[in-house]
Amino acid sequence: MAITFGRGKRAADGPAESTAVVPNAHLVRDIESAAKKGFTGALEVTDRAHGSTAQLYFFDGGLYSISLEGYEPPVLARLTASGTVSIERANALRADIDRDGGRAGEQAVHRGWLAVEALATVHQEYLLASLGAVLACDKVKVTLHKDVITDTFCTLPLPVEPLLEAVRVRAQRLSATWPGLSSAGSPATVQLRATGAPMPANLALPEFAAMLSAVDGLRTVDAVAAESGFTRAEAVHLAGLLAAAGVVAVESGGVGGSGIGAGDGLQVPEAFGESVAPVPVPVPVAEPEPEPEPEPEPEPEPEPEPEPEPEPEPEPEPEPEPEPVLVPTPQARQAGDDHVSQLRREIAEAEVAELSEALAEAVLVEREAIANAGAIRSRLREAQAIVDGLSEASAAVPDAEDP
Repeated sequence: MAITFGRGKRAADGPAESTAVVPNAHLVRDIESAAKKGFTGALEVTDRAHGSTAQLYFFDGGLYSISLEGYEPPVLARLTASGTVSIERANALRADIDRDGGRAGEQAVHRGWLAVEALATVHQEYLLASLGAVLACDKVKVTLHKDVITDTFCTLPLPVEPLLEAVRVRAQRLSATWPGLSSAGSPATVQLRATGAPMPANLALPEFAAMLSAVDGLRTVDAVAAESGFTRAEAVHLAGLLAAAGVVAVESGGVGGSGIGAGDGLQVPEAFGESVAPVPVPVPVAEPEPEPEPEPEPEPEPEPEPEPEPEPEPEPEPEPEPEPVLVPTPQARQAGDDHVSQLRREIAEAEVAELSEALAEAVLVEREAIANAGAIRSRLREAQAIVDGLSEASAAVPDAEDP
């Protein structure tokens, strides 16, 4: 089924729960406009149907990150599924993050387990899936926030037009693959089970093994994707190949699972903006309740004990008499004033003594300096006389004549 731009409605010519969508043309124009203007900031998109929001982050017109309300990419599970990070390392890293915080991808790069370019490729898969989900929303509200940036789940700033084309191709592949896996339901409701058949040699890759290990007959396709760190597009593609090889099959008895609302955690980014009604599952017939045992006869009520007589209230203690306020007499006031004057006089006399001592030391230093200056002047005169005498003697000697 071809994918063409419309007003963002789900495709009307597909199955009741088809995964094919028609991108929101108005939102596409807003994204293209932000790219052409070299916009730096966040494009906030609110799904009017459920109230959930998404943040599309641009830098100089390039899209580099998308944040969806209710979803955090399971990067560590994805790195483990691809064999990039071993299970032992993943468990140790998860324990460190639980204790100290941080993000798994950045920690794995910091520890040298993978290159930053490889992490950006993983982030790009989540970005494409998130962009497709946002574009699938029918009615949205768009708000621009200039100069807002993020450092979570980033890629290099990517041009918008190739991203939009990639979203179209992914939607076409998803709508073509899903009918071969199930003729009813959707990835959010259809359960998978393992058949017990061996894995073919052409599928002997870590991703297929991780997908198969998450299949338990109860998990839906989306739940298996969340367990393995895949997006819905990846999970449907892998499940389709496993089903074609006879390794997995749709669980008999129909579909299961629960709905995904705006307030629930999303298992895959493609579930953003979806509302899937819960599918009824058979309820086992309840066994008849046993007949209630006869109630024992009530025991006779004990006779009430006589109430104790109230104790007499203690007499209030007499309030203490206020202490008398002492008012100083005129003689006491005069004595206090004399004491203050005496203290001031002693302090002044001590300051005068300190200043006199400092002045005497200064005079002594000045006298020594004057005496030193006289001696220096006398020596200077003697040296000048010697210089003058040498000059006169040199002038009295005749110049020697040439032979």
